[in-house]
Amino acid sequence: MPRITEAARQLRRDDIAAAARRCFVRDGYAATSMADIIAEAGSSAGGVYSHFESKAELLRFVATTVLKDRLGGLRRALQAREGGLTPALVAEVLMGEAPDPQDASLLVQMWSQAPSDPELLEVTALTVRALRKTVRKALLPWAEARFADDPKEHAGDAADAVIAAIHGYVVRCVLTPQEDLGEVQRRIVAGLGVMSV
Repeated sequence: MPRITEAARQLRRDDIAAAARRCFVRDGYAATSMADIIAEAGSSAGGVYSHFESKAELLRFVATTVLKDRLGGLRRALQAREGGLTPALVAEVLMGEAPDPQDASLLVQMWSQAPSDPELLEVTALTVRALRKTVRKALLPWAEARFADDPKEHAGDAADAVIAAIHGYVVRCVLTPQEDLGEVQRRIVAGLGVMSV
């Protein structure tokens, strides 16, 4: 029997994750079972479990995929600016265009289910820590230029403020989609700009 190539394996993982994403968006994370995902993926249980151990792992994979593009944009912006990025610019890059409503819904579902699901809470905490590490690194040159006393701590403080603003923005996108989200984004960036001065 021929071996499955890594590219084919990754394609299958992506297909299963896409099926999980459809289920989570349509039915919600809590109401979706692994059996639902298996049926949506048109696969056997073994076919899905050979790629993902649990529903929480699938949600983490889907949410990580959502965040990858934003973090890639942040890294590119950091490379393009010699003086580093301010908190306002980091928030602007991470917010980008208004998020896909389904992606925003997935993130809010993940956050809302985490307190009652230990596995999902661990996944969410890991995601937030990774995001904080990336944002803190992006803000370190800015903090070094502004603060003689412990710029790493100041970069960490600013990273927490940016992440809290991004989380709030994503929640607003889900709860008040009729709002002018571009204007909400502008106000968040302006508020963070005050701390950048």
